[in-house]
Amino acid sequence: MLSTPLIAAATSVEHAVVVVSFVNLFSNMALAWENRRSAPGLKWLLVPLLSAGAAGTIFGTWLLTELDDRILSWVLAGVVAAYIVRFLARPDYKLSDETARGLTIPVGLAGGVLTGGTSIGGPLFATYLHGLRLERSRFVFVTATIFGVLSPIQLVVLASLGSFTPTRLSQALIVILPVLVVLPLGMVLARRIPQRVFEYVVLVLLAYSAVQLVI
Repeated sequence: MLSTPLIAAATSVEHAVVVVSFVNLFSNMALAWENRRSAPGLKWLLVPLLSAGAAGTIFGTWLLTELDDRILSWVLAGVVAAYIVRFLARPDYKLSDETARGLTIPVGLAGGVLTGGTSIGGPLFATYLHGLRLERSRFVFVTATIFGVLSPIQLVVLASLGSFTPTRLSQALIVILPVLVVLPLGMVLARRIPQRVFEYVVLVLLAYSAVQLVI
């Protein structure tokens, strides 16, 4: 949610998506493993989300290589802005069980397209999962599993479309190193920093990245 818009503002959306692709896979696999004890009882949610998300990711990654980068920048900025508005408007909203089940496939498809095309399907998935009012570790497990599964699909499609230039590939591998260092720290801090403080810091950074993309 943060790295892709910030990198895209300095380079291009396609460049940013390629650079963060490996680190998305690595970090989400680590987070899913860290919270694996929260997995029981989530099959009803993960199976349709992942099935639809896989199809959406393939299509979205293809769009990434076909669409004008200015269009992708506006889409990326729009997703970020919509997330901020949604969060500020109704931070405590909860979906009914019936609505939650009915939205799994549409959210999976749309989130997959955004993940493949912009690498930040996170705002859409997070908004939906926030509406389920999942406990923190279950929320982290579900989101990490979604992107841990969708990231390899995105990587395969990007490679088949020739998006991994030598420069992009080297940058994609290099950015794993700082994440490898700070990810354990983030896991510790997540349990200590007040949730509301963290959320508003993220909102400020997201707003900055959206403005940069529009400019």
